[in-house]
Amino acid sequence: YFFAQPKPAYASLISSNLSTRVVAPNTVNATFSLLVKGWNSAVGAFNATINVQQQWVNQAGSWYIQRESWDFLKSYVQSPMFIGN
Repeated sequence: YFFAQPKPAYASLISSNLSTRVVAPNTVNATFSLLVKGWNSAVGAFNATINVQQQWVNQAGSWYIQRESWDFLKSYVQSPMFIGN
């Protein structure tokens, strides 16, 4: 039997097109795109393009996400490859 050494898992996230808008004194809406790429032994290669919308609120000087949505525009997951006899 020959078993290939698994390569280490990895992922990268790249954000772009950030836009923010103040909608109230303590509330900000943010929109941006995410490109996610990676590999792991459970699913193989994967990638996705996502549009993200968030609403942030300031409470007592700290910012929190109040509402969030992720719209997956494209996604890909490779089937894992097994080496057998």
